[in-house]
Amino acid sequence: MLVGAQRAIARIASVLRQSCRVVHTTTTPSKSRARLDDSEDSSRDERDKPLAKQRVLVAVGGNSLVVNKDLTSAGQLSAVQTTARQIARLIADGHEVIVTHGNGPQVGLDVLRNEVAADLAPQMPLDWLDAESEGSLGYLLQQSIGNCCRQMDHHVVGVTQPAPATVITQVVVDAADPAFLRPSKPIGMFYDKAAAVDKRQHHGWHMMEQPAGQGWRRVVASPRPQRIVETTAIEALITAGVTVICLGGGGIPVVTAAAAVAAVDDGVDEDEVAEVLLPLHGVAAVIDKDASSVLLAKQLQCDAVVFSTAVPCVYSDYGSSKQVGTTYEEASTHCRSQSMYTFH
Repeated sequence: MLVGAQRAIARIASVLRQSCRVVHTTTTPSKSRARLDDSEDSSRDERDKPLAKQRVLVAVGGNSLVVNKDLTSAGQLSAVQTTARQIARLIADGHEVIVTHGNGPQVGLDVLRNEVAADLAPQMPLDWLDAESEGSLGYLLQQSIGNCCRQMDHHVVGVTQPAPATVITQVVVDAADPAFLRPSKPIGMFYDKAAAVDKRQHHGWHMMEQPAGQGWRRVVASPRPQRIVETTAIEALITAGVTVICLGGGGIPVVTAAAAVAAVDDGVDEDEVAEVLLPLHGVAAVIDKDASSVLLAKQLQCDAVVFSTAVPCVYSDYGSSKQVGTTYEEASTHCRSQSMYTFH
């Protein structure tokens, strides 16, 4: 979302006129401009017309919040501010906006700090690091979006318009998810074989050798999201006019205690048990941010989901030798033909 702002938002707007669709937009500068400039046609005036109020979930990729691998505080803030300006345009147009975001580079840095400082300070579990990165990125996003809205003079944010707010979000996963038996998501730093064996023996970490002789890394599970704990709170904030930032990094993975199964088996209403009776505790895992975002969009009955990424377009066979970029029109046609990308 770094350049061609009006046109990028116009693209989103044109899709919002349809039933709910998945929209992809990019944060890659030069390719984004070329892609958008190529699309100028007679429909531009139609796309620029004001829209009826829509509920839009914007899922911001964690890598798109880092420019040129700059993970300094100043670098991350600059990247967030660029994205925030485009989100503010949706808010200024009167839409209800929910923002979710990735945290891969950021939590990876936190894991690295954790490991490097192991001899100086207690190491924190992964779910704590998930929460810390969700809070820090949420802080940058809510501040930057609020500032952009103030500058646009559409809202007096914090006075006549509620300020954006971050909700630290827990996501229930199944403790029996097969992903826990086959951890595969690499996090943290690289180790030699001897250090990897030590981590496995003394910390219980799952370690996996990385390709091309890079060494060994800790790997964690990536289970499927089952339920978002704070959905009711998020819904209440949106209804009150608040732009909500949530599900950072896909949300903090939690599981319910074994008592949950017994309570349901005893005939207690499952929803009531899930919301009131069951204790939760965090687990060492990483939830896919896009999967959590789509789950939340369904629960909130969003009109559209926008994926903001660090790549210039939607690819088929991404990351392989067969990788092929698609045009906006091709991707839109594909989304419309796939029921999995359409909310009813």
